Amino acid sequence: MAEPVLHGGAWWHRQPDGSLLRWDQEAGQWVPAPAGEGPGAEHHGGGDWKPIDGRAKTVRMLLFALAGISAAALISDGYEWSLFDQAIGGDPYTESQATLSDNVQLVFGILLSVTNLAVIVTFLMWLFRAYKNVLALGAGQLRYRPGWSIGAWFIPFFNFVGPKQIVNDTWRASDPELPPDAGGAWRGAAIPAALFGWWWAAWILSALLGNASFRVNLDAESLKELREASAVDFASDLATIPACLLCAAVVAAITRRQNERAARLGVRAAG
Repeated sequence: MAEPVLHGGAWWHRQPDGSLLRWDQEAGQWVPAPAGEGPGAEHHGGGDWKPIDGRAKTVRMLLFALAGISAAALISDGYEWSLFDQAIGGDPYTESQATLSDNVQLVFGILLSVTNLAVIVTFLMWLFRAYKNVLALGAGQLRYRPGWSIGAWFIPFFNFVGPKQIVNDTWRASDPELPPDAGGAWRGAAIPAALFGWWWAAWILSALLGNASFRVNLDAESLKELREASAVDFASDLATIPACLLCAAVVAAITRRQNERAARLGVRAAG
């Protein structure tokens, strides 16, 4: 926007460094544009832009923690499986071995449950703000309202498609190369297909195995069923590791891209 532009009843001018100026008629000069105003900073009722760095840092930290706990839990899963396999083979495990295995599995179960819940909450907080931000950064014609960035995860069957579409759209609409009033121009933009595709596949696999682990453990009674449950636990924890690492990469990529667009537009965070 090299030339002044009339927008919302006022004249705006973007400087070479990307900062936005507004013409002050009373002062007769260009002044820094207020936060959340001007072309690209307010579009289709998008509201204020708020940085997502803090939320991104928190969710990434928790994702790495969940990956680490899951990796450590593999040892406990393997030990439990070996005890059941040993007993099925005619060599019963001792009471002390069973107690140790049960206690360790309980600790890991609590750690995984608490950390996983924290990941879910913080990731949804990050995604909601990131998706809502694209409106404040000039994008329009979104497929869903911002609230769907949370709700889409909890609707059966739709949660296999909707959340991925929202993440895709957040990436596309955060493109720093888009014009200030991007409107729907973002819709045809490409996404990093490999990163996003592998993340989503790993995330779905991890969720399905986690659900299977819960159900199998509820019904397991015989030694063979308990051994099978241990194997499913192992697979679930193993799948969680790449899912977490890939998700952390997605969060970092979108956060960085959105910050670049905000800087390009000269949009400042709402106070």
